Amino acid sequence: MGLLTWSPLYLLLDLRQCLIYDSGGKDARLIGVEYMIPKQVYETLDVDEQKLWHSHEFEVSSGMLALPKPGTHNHDDWDELETEAMKEVAGLYGKTWHFWQVDRGDELPLGCPTLMGSLTSKEQMPNLAEMLAPRNETWSIDHEHKARIRKSAGVSGPGIHENADSWWREADGKANRYLEICRFGVVFGAALTASRVYHPSVIINQLRLADFHMLEVFLTAGATGAFVMLTFEALDIAKRSSRSNSTLNWFSAYDGNIVGGALVGVGMSLTGACPGTVIVQLAQGIPSSGATGSVHS
Repeated sequence: MGLLTWSPLYLLLDLRQCLIYDSGGKDARLIGVEYMIPKQVYETLDVDEQKLWHSHEFEVSSGMLALPKPGTHNHDDWDELETEAMKEVAGLYGKTWHFWQVDRGDELPLGCPTLMGSLTSKEQMPNLAEMLAPRNETWSIDHEHKARIRKSAGVSGPGIHENADSWWREADGKANRYLEICRFGVVFGAALTASRVYHPSVIINQLRLADFHMLEVFLTAGATGAFVMLTFEALDIAKRSSRSNSTLNWFSAYDGNIVGGALVGVGMSLTGACPGTVIVQLAQGIPSSGATGSVHS
C-alpha cells in the first residue's frame, strides 16, 4: 500500500493533489499521483471523464485508508481527528495514475502510466486483512478498529455516482452477460434434446465421415454463429449496454454476444446442420441429417 502526501493547494482549487510513495523511508520512490475532488466538482465532468474516477466510500468504511499517526498524538486523539477527516474523504472522487511498478522489480518508471481504481467491496479482495498486514504492522494501524469507530461515527459518503468505478461495473456487467449465455446454452441444449434434433449418433457418424475433420465443423459453426450475432449487433437488435470500455482492451463491449454466437455455432455443429457438414455431405453424396439428426454413411 502506497503512502500519500496531500498538497494544501486544494484550499484554492477545491482539489487535493496526492503524491504516492512506495514507503515512508528516506529512499522512498514516487510511484504515482492522485487527484481528489468533491462530488459537486465531479458532477461537472463529462461522462467519459467521469468513468476515469473512482470512489472512496469502501476504502474509508473498511478502514483500509488511514493517515499515519505522528508521534505528537496518542492513538485515541488521532483516531478522533482522522475520523473527522474521513467524513470528507468518503465523498471524494479520485483519479490515480501509477507510473512506476516497483512490485515488478522495475528500477525505473517504465512504459506508460496506468490508470488505477479502488476496491468497492470486500468480495473483490477476500484476503484484504492479509494484504494490509505489513502496512498495519509498520505503522501500528488496526484497520478493523478504524472501520468500527468510523461506522459508529456515521462516516459515509453521499452515495456513489453511477459513472464512477466504471471498471468494476463493467466487470459485473460481463459476469451477468456470461450467466445469461450459460442459461441460454442450457435451454438450447434441453430444447434440442426434447425435440430429438440432437442425437449422439450425429457426432459418431460425423467422425466416421471420410476426409472430414471435426475441427473444421466447430470452426465453421463458430464463425457462422459469431457472424450472425455480430449482424444482429450491427442492426441494434442484440446489443447489451456497457457503462465503459473494458480494462482488458481485447474484449469488446459486447463480447457476450460473440460468445453467445459461438455457442450457437457449436450447437449447430452438434446437430450436423452447419455449412461445413452440409458441404462435406454433398461432396460425398451423403444425405443431410433428418429430423432425428442422424447422418448415414
